[in-house]
Amino acid sequence: MSGFQHLITKVRDAAQARGTSTLSTGEAVAAALVLNRPDWLEKMGYSIADAIERVGPEWVGMIPAAAKLLKQEEFDQAVQNKSASDQVVLDSLATDDEVRVDAKLITYGSSPGYRDVDLVLDVWREAENNERHKKHRLCVRLTRTDSAAVANHVIDVHRLAWREGAPLDKEEHEQRPSFVALTV
Repeated sequence: MSGFQHLITKVRDAAQARGTSTLSTGEAVAAALVLNRPDWLEKMGYSIADAIERVGPEWVGMIPAAAKLLKQEEFDQAVQNKSASDQVVLDSLATDDEVRVDAKLITYGSSPGYRDVDLVLDVWREAENNERHKKHRLCVRLTRTDSAAVANHVIDVHRLAWREGAPLDKEEHEQRPSFVALTV
């Protein structure tokens, strides 16, 4: 096992145990430096300068790379956990029945040059007494084909609603949207 792999293994052990009790003093000090745990160093009676001297130049040189690797692994694990959590939520909604919700657009996004569209929506079911149920945030990606179909449908709905003057749900000072052609 290389020195770097040894360091990573010991740091992972410390992170998992939330402490350094199973490590040698040098390994514990190095783990505290990699994990940015000055509280551990203080508990062991080391200042940062003392800790650097204790682990020596070889391990000091590996600390930034070890910290970066472990941060990336932590991020990757968080993404994986989020994906698994999202799947559990989706599986709980799995049904052949249609689920009707009200929605509010929170934000949208796209990647320049591509036609896929990301929509972030807050959705909720309405209760019988018109009180809202708990809202849920959905991030929906529409493919280029679907995003074009949705855009055309939305424009058609607005054109039809404005064709006879004003929509039935028009608010007092609402103006005709600029995307609705005057000649329909």
